[in-house]
Amino acid sequence: MKFLKKQNIFAWSLYDFANQPFSTIIVTFVYSTFFVEFIAPNDKVGTSMWTNSIAICAIIVSIISPLVGALADTSNIRKKLIILFTCLCSLFTMLLYFPQEGDYFFALLFFIIANISFELCSVLYNSYLLNISNNDNIGSISGFAWGLGYIGGIISPNFYKLWLFITANHDRGQINSHAHEWHIDPSFRRYNHTQCVPGQHYQSNHPLLRRVSANDRGAAYIAS
Repeated sequence: MKFLKKQNIFAWSLYDFANQPFSTIIVTFVYSTFFVEFIAPNDKVGTSMWTNSIAICAIIVSIISPLVGALADTSNIRKKLIILFTCLCSLFTMLLYFPQEGDYFFALLFFIIANISFELCSVLYNSYLLNISNNDNIGSISGFAWGLGYIGGIISPNFYKLWLFITANHDRGQINSHAHEWHIDPSFRRYNHTQCVPGQHYQSNHPLLRRVSANDRGAAYIAS
């Protein structure tokens, strides 16, 4: 029984580990920058669009979440709702791959649906804490899950960087023109302008790997 409880706690905590990359990559660092600097008409408009979309999500979640919570408690479908909103978040996060430059309406629509689903998942997920803890260990269990979430948030950018390298190597080719080149920053220390590294120049059809000018004194650019 004690082992089963520890197993349940670990399984519950892993959900926090798994969903934190959405907040790290989509909401905070990578896709938000990509939207502002590539999809949106310009940086100023893009920043306004992105922040307004987050505000819209917050308003909708604040209205819907009490209703979803009440429905989950009274009809015993909490787990089914978590599965539903997790699938919705995953689906519309995958759809964020497709908007190109100027497709800000679809990018924001997909993001808003994904983010609302993510927040509702978090509400339902947090409600399980009372089922796997008591007054003596509720803080430690919550902190353990929170810590796993941070680990997931730290690891996820490295998987993103790996995807960039795989994509670049798949489309790798010789560039005869000296006017443009492709660059991936292997350090991943910034999501905008970075130091150009010799020999790390690639081609790709996707805007996440953007073409930069060779005349920019070695300054290269990643949309994310």
